[in-house]
Amino acid sequence: YFLKFGRQVLNYNDGRLFSAADWNQAGFYHDALKLGYLSKSHQLEAVLAFNQDGERSKGGSFYTGGGIPYKNMQMIYYQYNDFAGFIPSFLFVNTGYENGVALSPATVYLQTMGTHLIFKPLDALKIQGVAYYQTGKRRNSLDKIAATMLSLRAEYMVNNATKLLGGIDFVSGEDV
Repeated sequence: YFLKFGRQVLNYNDGRLFSAADWNQAGFYHDALKLGYLSKSHQLEAVLAFNQDGERSKGGSFYTGGGIPYKNMQMIYYQYNDFAGFIPSFLFVNTGYENGVALSPATVYLQTMGTHLIFKPLDALKIQGVAYYQTGKRRNSLDKIAATMLSLRAEYMVNNATKLLGGIDFVSGEDV
């Protein structure tokens, strides 16, 4: 069991949603409480995060864009490591965004849930499948979201110097 509190990197699976890389929004540090259990077979983590913008003279805090734009976040992650050649993991994230104006803020929530599957039938071959679904509301929008992301990738190690890669991604919606 472990507990970690403070500013930290969240890094899961292929880094598509949470990553240590700092070239996209997912690479930022998070002010969070992370509770977890880690063994040879299981990785279970729960994360609670909160972001506080500077105090305003009227109306308290208001969370503007820039940096990590969420007000609060809750996440559960689970990975099972005891199947031979198969590693499934599951992720659920609930993110709260500040909406409205500074004197009358409201919080809207966006949920992202999905799975990341790794299948390794041979030492030289690895196949990854990813599926995420997102629902809720976006910041600064009254529209409800219902979005899907699917990904399939394959890697084949020809030798120590050559790797063949191939894949396809599908993202639903019109504004991608």
